[in-house]
Amino acid sequence: MTYAYQPELSITPALATENSITAYWGDSRNPAPIKYNAQISTNNFATVLQSSSNIFGLQVPFAGLSSNTTHYLRVEAVNINNVPTVWTNLGTRGDIGSRADLGNHGDDHL
Repeated sequence: MTYAYQPELSITPALATENSITAYWGDSRNPAPIKYNAQISTNNFATVLQSSSNIFGLQVPFAGLSSNTTHYLRVEAVNINNVPTVWTNLGTRGDIGSRADLGNHGDDHL
């Protein structure tokens, strides 16, 4: 059986914008064809808010999220035999919809 390596934590694991978060991860030397599954939660995965499967890239956007809420992100790699790795925790984001995430740095007067 061929195993996949657990996805690596990216230098920038998540970027937030208004009502969305894009999760990023590293490939951990996984040969193609490796796919990934990613999830987002508001309660540390007691329940899953959104899930995305069969991702062949190293990022996924999650949209329609609530502002002023902490969001937890995780990803797993899945090998050609559909055997997943353990989940890689991509951390949390609690600042979606904030002015800083929208690129506004106090320059409203310009």
